[in-house]
Amino acid sequence: MEFKVFMQTVEEKLVRISSEEELRDWIRGYARSLSEGERENFLKKLGSRERKSHQDKLQEIIDWCEKVDHEV
Repeated sequence: MEFKVFMQTVEEKLVRISSEEELRDWIRGYARSLSEGERENFLKKLGSRERKSHQDKLQEIIDWCEKVDHEV
């Protein structure tokens, strides 16, 4: 799949996540799908030292997706 189409699809799906609990459920589901070799890297990405609300993190992801979309 072309990167631009992929990111547009990601954005569409992120917009549908309307609550912190939905975001947590998605992250849990994604974590369950990881192979043993991918788990440590996932935890490093998840273990940010910055304390932000899930809503703030979701907004950062959406903003990043929009930035990428405009650059491509």
